Amino acid sequence: IYASNIEKCLLGLASVLETAVIGVPDIKDGEVPIACVVLRTAPPPLGNDAKEKSRSMIEYIKPSIMPLEVPSQILFFDSLEEFKNPIGKILKRKLKEEVLKRLS
Repeated sequence: IYASNIEKCLLGLASVLETAVIGVPDIKDGEVPIACVVLRTAPPPLGNDAKEKSRSMIEYIKPSIMPLEVPSQILFFDSLEEFKNPIGKILKRKLKEEVLKRLS
């Protein structure tokens, strides 16, 4: 699975400003992709709104990627800046720690 394929598809959505995809442990599949998304204008949705937005985004990208690449979830962030190094590269290990906190 190439995270960049999934990220590219998500960036095709007009509402998506930035995205990063990481793998998290899964009992059934070993590891599954989770997409971390920053929206362009609206604040990140909460509760049921987040679930609906996540579902619609997943449905949008499904035809463009392999079934194994479909994110199991999309998590919304205000910004990914705190997960970047000084030159702007996303530190996926640091982002993964935050995702695992949110999922537990």
